[in-house]
Amino acid sequence: MAIYRLLEEAYSNSVDYSPIDENRLMCWITRTIAEGEVWVADLSGRVIGSIALVDFQFPWSERVVLTNSWLYVLKNFKARGTGRKLIEAVVKSADDKGGAPLVIGTHSGSDADWKDEFIGRFDGMVYLGGSFFRPPYGGASDG
Repeated sequence: MAIYRLLEEAYSNSVDYSPIDENRLMCWITRTIAEGEVWVADLSGRVIGSIALVDFQFPWSERVVLTNSWLYVLKNFKARGTGRKLIEAVVKSADDKGGAPLVIGTHSGSDADWKDEFIGRFDGMVYLGGSFFRPPYGGASDG
């Protein structure tokens, strides 16, 4: 339920999303947990952030990439390294899977300095208009 409350806050505070359908949100969380991997950032028993990683196949490619289903950190806990630590866990998981290609989608803003900072923290990442992509180890980016 903690992830539900976290994501409910994330999406209900955004003007980009329609009103929350509680059943659809719970189904999405349940399916993501069953099919992927989920990490939470916990502070004294309170979930303050989470990221979920799932397999995704682009319709035009046979390649399967790992991508985040969600990434959210509570507003009061941003700029404290929480998101970075969650992304580091996802990158490590991709590394443990043989350097699988990885796509991290964000909605944190469009400031060029922020993008450069993100790319600087994670080797091999390139920015693709709203998402960051790391090609598979030993391979070149398709993009």
